[in-house]
Amino acid sequence: MATYQEIRSLFSDDDLRHRVETAVIIAASAELSASPGSVNGRSWGLKALQDTAGWGRKAFILVLADNKNAPVSAIKSASDASIQSAVDAITAGCIAAEAGE
Repeated sequence: MATYQEIRSLFSDDDLRHRVETAVIIAASAELSASPGSVNGRSWGLKALQDTAGWGRKAFILVLADNKNAPVSAIKSASDASIQSAVDAITAGCIAAEAGE
């Protein structure tokens, strides 16, 4: 289990942050091309693509928080598929929050 200090130290891990940011781009693309999609999903997808760094940072923090019970080594060595799954898992919450739900 990662300590809060260890999780906080991961905030400066640019490689991991960039991987999560890429997963946000892929999730945003999926929302924009979903059929049938939702207005809120498409709106979030567009905003996420317009501000990939901002939404990537938000997702990064949420993914780290969601993986608080994993050791740091597991977080840092997560596969791209695991990172995408983690981002996909928080996407609905991001869409709802952005829509004011």
